[in-house]
Amino acid sequence: MRPAVAGPVIMVCLLLAAASAAADPVVECHAEGATLSNAAMRCEFSSADGRWRMARLSRADGSAALALDADPIGIVIYEGAELTAADFARQGAPEPGAEPGSLVVTLACADPPVTAELRYWLTGDAPYLRKAISFPGKQDVVIDELRVLTARTDLPLAGGGKGLPVSVGDAWWFGVEYPAFFAVLSDGGFALKHYPGRAPDGEWSSRTMVCGVSPAGLSLDLAFDDYVTSIKRPSRSFLQYNSWYDVRDTEMTLEHFDKTATAYEENMLEPYGLHMDSYQPDDGWQNKQSVWGVREDIYPDGFAPLAAVIEGHGSRMGLWLSLFGVKLDIGWARDNGYEVSSGGGSYCLAGPKSFAATREATRQLIEDGNLLYYKHDFNSLHCSAEGHGHLPTDRHGYEANLDAELDLLAFERELQPDILLNVTSNVWLSPWWLQHADTIWMCASDFGFDRTFPQLSRREWAMSYRDAHFHRVYQEQHNPTPLSALMTHGIIKGNRNRLGGPDETLREWADYVAMYYGRGVLLKELYVSPGLLSEEQWRALGSTTRWATDNWRTLEHTRVFGGSPRSGEPYGYAHWDGDRAIIALRNPSYQAMTIRVPVDQTVGFRGPADTSFAAREVYPAHRPLPGDLAAGAENPLTLPPCSVTLLELRPEADWPTAAPASAAMPDGLADLQAPGRVGGDYEGRQTLNVSLPAIAGPLTRLDLYVIVRGASLKEPIAATRINGDAAPVRVAQGEEWVIHSHDLLPHLGRPVEYEAVFAAPGDQPFVDPRRRGWWANRASARTRTLTRRSICRGPLGRAARLGQCSFCQRRNCLAQTALP
Repeated sequence: MRPAVAGPVIMVCLLLAAASAAADPVVECHAEGATLSNAAMRCEFSSADGRWRMARLSRADGSAALALDADPIGIVIYEGAELTAADFARQGAPEPGAEPGSLVVTLACADPPVTAELRYWLTGDAPYLRKAISFPGKQDVVIDELRVLTARTDLPLAGGGKGLPVSVGDAWWFGVEYPAFFAVLSDGGFALKHYPGRAPDGEWSSRTMVCGVSPAGLSLDLAFDDYVTSIKRPSRSFLQYNSWYDVRDTEMTLEHFDKTATAYEENMLEPYGLHMDSYQPDDGWQNKQSVWGVREDIYPDGFAPLAAVIEGHGSRMGLWLSLFGVKLDIGWARDNGYEVSSGGGSYCLAGPKSFAATREATRQLIEDGNLLYYKHDFNSLHCSAEGHGHLPTDRHGYEANLDAELDLLAFERELQPDILLNVTSNVWLSPWWLQHADTIWMCASDFGFDRTFPQLSRREWAMSYRDAHFHRVYQEQHNPTPLSALMTHGIIKGNRNRLGGPDETLREWADYVAMYYGRGVLLKELYVSPGLLSEEQWRALGSTTRWATDNWRTLEHTRVFGGSPRSGEPYGYAHWDGDRAIIALRNPSYQAMTIRVPVDQTVGFRGPADTSFAAREVYPAHRPLPGDLAAGAENPLTLPPCSVTLLELRPEADWPTAAPASAAMPDGLADLQAPGRVGGDYEGRQTLNVSLPAIAGPLTRLDLYVIVRGASLKEPIAATRINGDAAPVRVAQGEEWVIHSHDLLPHLGRPVEYEAVFAAPGDQPFVDPRRRGWWANRASARTRTLTRRSICRGPLGRAARLGQCSFCQRRNCLAQTALP
């Protein structure tokens, strides 16, 4: 009898055999051209008219055909002529290269004499064609600008810019595997170029051009995502403490790091099963009159003792350092013969002495500190000085400095293979940085406050600032750099920057932490002074960090969707990993708002259109959502006002269904109508009265917002009372609005009578709509505390009988006469 396991064993063997039998790409050369093909794409080259060019691209099955009139080379000679593809003749026949799947062709220009060797190649079955241009032997020209491709096509073009790809039609993209190349779009075509500023000497070649095609059924965005994943540094979740907003300079002692690490262990790491990857001294540890020597007044024995302290806590040391010497004494450097940039504020790394000294310094620091992390800040690439190993122009100094920096990054990885490299300020968003660094700067300030739309707290302003930036980058500019690979300056609550202010609530802190991780960032930076956190704040930070660490492989796939934070519109971040997803949602408005949650390729979902998913809320409560979210459907979700929500999605619907009682909204509260009554006091000031019925039920938050809009209004509400008593108030102000917020939780179960007395006559909030807008109307539409009919209503006195408004004291007041 045949053993029961024979079938499965044979199947496994057959699968392994099939996987190992993938064919190499095919190279075919003929008299008038050549073809390169593999299982994913086919590339056709022609020289039928004597000019070598890439003529046609397609998928392997012939679909997604792209007809190109593509020049393979263009050169601008430094202080000389411009050479186009028409100036180059093919030398000999194209032939297969030494590597499998490669094609080589030689082109030559007679005057000036320039010889270029073009190499094209495919790798395995990957849908990516690459090309590099080399210059054999020493040649008597200096190349200012090198165009690695100039193409013309009838298909629509999009994208381009510095370090960014060009999309052609709905299936193709083109770029250069170098963060400082330029993709320049023109009518009917595009060019890919960079500025080597070098003479051909047989030892260098152009940066590598690459183009790719999306597989059938996959969007171009997701196809490019797959390419980036194939070339970038491997992803990992990384948790670290940064000292910048906690301590600086001489405060960064061994004792401080020992005490801080102990506090994190006791309050966050041990209770939530977390591991701190690194503790990092930020700017201030360096001896400024050196090339990154260590200050002896802080670390008299170098970094080895600090590394030992940190490693004693089961972690490793990280370090802040600008490879370009920013925050060092540049005058000292110049006096000691180091090459200084033409701008005078940094080293020129292209200069041999500056490069060698920086290389030796970072070697010493990595070895002494056993560094696991580097934050390379202030990347000052500009230099147009002479004698620094580059042409005396800014464009060539820029590229030469970048090349030197990339060499140093490679050297650091060689010294410490597990080091995480974070390249920060002065870089730009290009996915090709991620071949060299694990994370890069998000290209915005460490923090900021966006108060365009009325919001109460500094944490809300900070969230809006960060999310408005990402809205611009990913929804308006369609940048393809993975958001999860960006440094977003972490969670800030430090002795030198508390960010949330002195009256920050637990909800505001917890929302801020949840939204930070909900964006999908893998570099988890804590700019937190442990002594500032309460037990509840530690719980919010620790539990959410644990959740983000457990789910990092899903969170790294990020798509931004929804509206603009600056307009008070709901928005979100979607993260799909196979058939599981995490959705982070925020409603910055003080009204409940509905957002449509897409489940399709625009947010990274790759599954079939007939799939549905059960969803559960994991923040701020744990509870299932009623109904499923379906692929291709609108999936409307109503979000509470001023809220952050985290959802998890999966196909199974067997999650626990019991919800905490506190998660339920009391009946009728969502539809509560409470029109305001506007009156006046004996001094002629306006008063606003609002009556609220008794609100019962277990609630963790019940706030009354009174929002007054007007560019000239500063403190429009002079006094407030709730049920006859003076009411504690939180006040927030933007350029054209003021919020007064009152906590009504102490009044649960009782009717509420609210009264506000406004500013003195002459600066009233409810007056001329031509000057300030319909304040009461806007408040009615958003808070349901005021109505248009409430404006200038009430007992009419003598002034009203004389044609004047009894409250604003103006004749023919439009607030009185224009309302129905």
